[in-house]
Amino acid sequence: MELLDQRIPPPRNRVANGLACITRIGLACLNVNPISRPTMRQVFLELIPRRPPLAGAYLGGANCGHGPP
Repeated sequence: MELLDQRIPPPRNRVANGLACITRIGLACLNVNPISRPTMRQVFLELIPRRPPLAGAYLGGANCGHGPP
């Protein structure tokens, strides 16, 4: 199954890895069997290390992707 537009150049390794992770999580969330879907906590814990810090933004105590709250 092709998920990326073939008309644009392929992403660099870091971006490609991020896209693969997000795609894998998204497909897992679409599982027909609800018990097989990841919980929001599991999704959150998968995404934390991939989220870049938001420079200068007020985050109200959020960790900016640097670990669980």
